[in-house]
Amino acid sequence: MAILDVGSKYKFGSDIFTHPFPAGCEVASCQSGCCSGGAIIYASEKKRILSLKKQILPLLDPKNRGKNWFVRVSAKDCNRCEDKPLSKKYLASLASMAAPGDYCVFFNKKFGCALQKLAVDKGLEKWALKPLGCVLYPLVVDSGHVIKADKDLDDELWCCKKHAHKTTVFRACREEIAFVAGKTVLERLDQFEPVYSQA
Repeated sequence: MAILDVGSKYKFGSDIFTHPFPAGCEVASCQSGCCSGGAIIYASEKKRILSLKKQILPLLDPKNRGKNWFVRVSAKDCNRCEDKPLSKKYLASLASMAAPGDYCVFFNKKFGCALQKLAVDKGLEKWALKPLGCVLYPLVVDSGHVIKADKDLDDELWCCKKHAHKTTVFRACREEIAFVAGKTVLERLDQFEPVYSQA
């Protein structure tokens, strides 16, 4: 895998052009599997979420309103996205959204993500309040600055099963990449695609 410098905060792994993925979500098939288990987020994202607690609470499933929202992260929790051992300092900068039962604490079966709904209700971009890891999946951030395909897509989720694969992660996640890195970066990645898609 090559690391591509596209002149932004993030570099990109060339595997985004070859890793297979569905063309889009099929909620009926998935049953919101990507929301199971919560997500690992940065401490700054946790702080932002907690600052909106009064606005988020009414949007949560009633059974989750009294639950802990976050749990401590271990190095084992991060082995899906990081290629090298994690420092204690880095681990301390992370939090994990607790998953009561089968779903992330912020998942409401009536409409999906409470953080995304709050952003839309406030007139913001739909992902404005959502943690980076949630927006990008199945892309992950490695070493704090390289975006690449999740190396451990394990066939448990509908979208990870080979029969569902119709395109590549890059093609499936164009909107997410543009949101995180900007449209100019997306255009630069378009230029790399023909070179690396045949790898």
